[in-house]
Formats: sequence, structure tokens, C-alpha cells
Amino acid sequence: MAVAELIRDIISVADASPSHLIEVERAELLAACQRLKASLETPFEATARIIFGGHEAMALRLAVDMNLFDAATEAVANQSGVSIEQLAPRTSADPLLVTRVMRILAAMGIFKEVHQDTYLPTTLAGMYVTGSPFTAGVIHITSHLDILSSLPGYFEKNGFKTPSDAFDGPFQYAKGTKLHYFDWLLSNPKEQNAFNAAMGISRMNRGEE
Repeated sequence: MAVAELIRDIISVADASPSHLIEVERAELLAACQRLKASLETPFEATARIIFGGHEAMALRLAVDMNLFDAATEAVANQSGVSIEQLAPRTSADPLLVTRVMRILAAMGIFKEVHQDTYLPTTLAGMYVTGSPFTAGVIHITSHLDILSSLPGYFEKNGFKTPSDAFDGPFQYAKGTKLHYFDWLLSNPKEQNAFNAAMGISRMNRGEE
């Protein structure tokens, strides 16, 4: 098959609604696309994607904390897009910060920039409004990024040995506490609520209550 024809076919499938696919077909098609992507990525592209993953996760967390998704969903009703000038007052955030976060979210495919500094939420953006379990998942996972970034220092200090003490591990090293993780959660209601809601995401994805 000619590459040009293959590209057209892929774009055609991407532009069509996947609602007609059964779950097995969707999963197999996604796996095939991921395999194709892995075979086409250069070492530079693969490395950049991996090391900048934390930046994307934190941009998503900032957007959640700034209520950008709520603001965008409300402001864009019956409109063709929402501008930074409309968004910033609804979030009480600095317009320049809103601009920078929105540009990252657009690059991630969560928003579509329809005009300069004017955005349209995608379906994915609607998954991060207040009360969504996906929002809880964002809060829960990103609250651990400081632990991940401290791992090199922790392991170097401890001779690169596997942690064996639940009260003296990477979590305590990063957070500056001697509490067990679950005891720490009890003293941090926002993190506790996010943890509880996030734990239900996998069950929800399997169709379980």
C-alpha cells in the first residue's frame, strides 16, 4: 500500500466517530496505532515524549485547580469558542498564566485553538470538570510527582537499595514526614477524597459499580 493512501485511510478513520466500533475492535485498532507510532518515532521524539510527560500532567493539574475546565464548559455554551479574555475572569487567575496553560492543553489535544487565544473544548475536556472521577485521578496522581522527582536523591542517599520500611521510604523522604502514607492521607482531606474517587476509576472502566 502506498504511504500516501495509508495516511489518507488513517486520517479518515481518525475523523470518523468510533461509536460504531465494538470494544475489541477499538482496543485492537488502538494497539495497532501505538505499534505504528513506536516504529515511526525517532529516538529524539520518543525521549522528548517521555521526559516532558510530567509537564503535561502538571499543566492538566493546574487547569483543574484553576477551574479552567468548568469555566470553559460554561463559557462556550452556544458559542464557537471561548477566549482568554472570557476565561481569565471566570478563574480569577492571571490571564498570562491562563494563556500559557491553555496552549499546553491545546497541544495535548484537550482543547482546539480555533482562533488566536480562542479555544473550543474537546470531548476530553469535559472529563475534567469538578466532580468527575477523572479530575480526582489527576489530583491524586499529580500529588505524587514530587515523590517521583525525589527518587534519584533518595536512592543515591540510600545506596540504591530497595525500600523496606513503610515509614521511611521515598514518600516520607519527599514529603518530609514520618507518617505512613495512609495516616498522611487522613490528615489531608483533599488528597484523601481524590484517592477514594480515583480508586473507583478502574472499576468504572470495567463497568462495575
